[in-house]
Amino acid sequence: MEKQEEYPVVHVHITPRLLGKKEAAAYCGISPDTLENYFPVACISFGKRKLWDRKCIDLWLDELGELSPAREPNVYPHDE
Repeated sequence: MEKQEEYPVVHVHITPRLLGKKEAAAYCGISPDTLENYFPVACISFGKRKLWDRKCIDLWLDELGELSPAREPNVYPHDE
């Protein structure tokens, strides 16, 4: 029998871009019910599954926290 070459096993952690309801809610620090009823970021439907795009969530959170390029925060509030 011919000996097969052995390759090292590499473990890589990949952060999923699409998040389920519980994961998306946890990512935002809100309950799954709040996500389902009040969250302004649209989900992507795959059959019966609903998934939220992490990048879209980040964009919404940036705007909410006033970090969007369109609304850069005033880093010198005393200059107002």
